[in-house]
Amino acid sequence: FAGVALTKHVATSMKEMVRKRQWDEFVTQFQREVENKIVEKAVQGYDNITLVLTGQKADVTLSLPHWADFDMLANYLRANGFNSVTIERIEEILMNGLPGAHHRLRLSW
Repeated sequence: FAGVALTKHVATSMKEMVRKRQWDEFVTQFQREVENKIVEKAVQGYDNITLVLTGQKADVTLSLPHWADFDMLANYLRANGFNSVTIERIEEILMNGLPGAHHRLRLSW
């Protein structure tokens, strides 16, 4: 720890620094994959998009940090001016017969 005693403050600071970096990486990934799809729909005259975010039928491959949740993503999108943001968890049966789920994002602008 470069001569710094490990304390709760140091550990918390390290955690916050790592989480900020992970969130920034996620936002970059989201911008690269999802925002391109939003632009494609907008130039076709649409004012909304529905994307499957997780599961075997995902439209995009996103790696939401393990400590984050889809409410954080929805809040990020609302803060960026999207009128309507809905993220639903859809239960499904996987091809191997086991239960699973995916998340569907609906956005309007």
